[in-house]
Amino acid sequence: MHESRTLIVDNRDFFHFSKNDMAINEMKKLSSLEHIRMLQYKNKQDPPKAWGNSVYLAFEEKVSFGEVSGHGYLYTLKLRNPLNVIFTDDTEYSSGDIKDEKIPSSTIEYVTKELGFNEEIHKFMTFLGVKGYAFQCPLNESAQELIVPISLINHFCVVRIQEVFFKNWEAQKGETHNIITSISQLF
Repeated sequence: MHESRTLIVDNRDFFHFSKNDMAINEMKKLSSLEHIRMLQYKNKQDPPKAWGNSVYLAFEEKVSFGEVSGHGYLYTLKLRNPLNVIFTDDTEYSSGDIKDEKIPSSTIEYVTKELGFNEEIHKFMTFLGVKGYAFQCPLNESAQELIVPISLINHFCVVRIQEVFFKNWEAQKGETHNIITSISQLF
């Protein structure tokens, strides 16, 4: 088991699926910044839980869908600014036992030592956002996820949205809309 601090600076794509009944024609009218604000709003919890107030990003498109049904949008995001990340390879995360308020003790110990986390006072992801960190951990045996506090999601921009319908638990992709068409629009 290993925890560390790292900095993500690369230009890879990140993916997030969000259920949303808004029509594609309305979604196309929104700028990248407006999409980011919508993600912040949709993921805000009051009062927050340990894993609340954050946006879950996948490194692979198919991983972002999780176990969903209905209608929504696949967001493709790119990093605009370097992002500090607490990384763990603790397999407890991929066990499926991490819910609501549970944080593995190895993570609590590391973040307490490195950043001064106090579980009695702070909610985990809100605290990381204040300190300027996202969190990367195993989602399952073959995939990682990046959990970004909503206060740091503005380090990203939405470059593309794609309408997705689920039928019999299979993703049926609809129209795609490019929001940012050149790399210079990222900055």
